[in-house]
Amino acid sequence: MSLVYPGALLAVTATLGLSNLTPQDESLTLATKPDSHTAVYEVTFMPSWNPATNPLEYPYAHAKMGLLTPAIGAAHNSDFSIFCAGSQPTPGLERLSEMGKHDPLDAELEAAQKTGEVGQLIRFADGSPGPVHAAIRTTFELDADHSQVSLVGMIAPSPDWFYGVSSVALRQDGDWTPSMVVPAYAWDSGGDGGTTYLAEDDDLQPKQTTKRATSAHFTRNGQVWPVGYFVFKQLPQDS
Repeated sequence: MSLVYPGALLAVTATLGLSNLTPQDESLTLATKPDSHTAVYEVTFMPSWNPATNPLEYPYAHAKMGLLTPAIGAAHNSDFSIFCAGSQPTPGLERLSEMGKHDPLDAELEAAQKTGEVGQLIRFADGSPGPVHAAIRTTFELDADHSQVSLVGMIAPSPDWFYGVSSVALRQDGDWTPSMVVPAYAWDSGGDGGTTYLAEDDDLQPKQTTKRATSAHFTRNGQVWPVGYFVFKQLPQDS
């Protein structure tokens, strides 16, 4: 069976120049627009993880033939992060990465709202089942005090692997960025010692630190590639 990226992903990569990106390229940003204290964005997750691009042990046996679970995240300030390389996972991140559940990560985000670190929570209503994964999207609002975005979702099945982006800055030098494309890589949260999609539970005590997943499941020709892209687009606001 021959599988390709969803047509929408091909269109976005061609339009925004992603076809020329290497797997290690940083986010692609377009020109900024005039300043405003708040902004509304649409974010689209464009998956690229499928049996053609990631053939090693691709989980056909999973009920949904591989699932990228609905992402959850938040707009936040520079003092906050959902995940960070070299840090141990919170209970919320560990449960999301192992089971795809939003709780208690949502409770952790709500607690950070009360301290002022987090603004609006961001939730995708749907996941993206395989083997050819469709694009999924949602909208959210930011303000100047919460102008960064982090998003995470589980790669299922897996021991504790997730996809996500951390601390994407959508406001630069006082201006909102109209459009940005950010690669979403696979990460290992550090909560489980399994090394394959269908590995038996191997709870780690103490927890290891979160790190980029660099196994052959997520590499091509020796390079780590994203499992998808988050496309951020500023929407017009009513005056």
